[in-house]
Amino acid sequence: MTLKDGKTVPQIYYPLPADAEEPSRRRAKGPLFTSLKEMVENAGRKRTRISEPDALEYLHTCLCQFTELAAQLLSRSPLQPRPVVLTEADIIGEIKVRSQ
Repeated sequence: MTLKDGKTVPQIYYPLPADAEEPSRRRAKGPLFTSLKEMVENAGRKRTRISEPDALEYLHTCLCQFTELAAQLLSRSPLQPRPVVLTEADIIGEIKVRSQ
């Protein structure tokens, strides 16, 4: 990403396939690639955000849509909203806290 002053900022881009079901269908039939050369060619392929959106941006959009839905349904709920409170009765098993 390039800023107005020409400096660049590193970023992570994890592209989602344009057709997310296609790799799943191919994997069901066997290996995705028939050779190491084919795998290298695919890895080196230029990806674009237009056809292959970033996974983190996609997840952020989904979370925003889910939040909007929850806000719209809030007025229809017969129960008043309240914070989630976890007690010891809700926790099964031992909890270990480690500091680094």
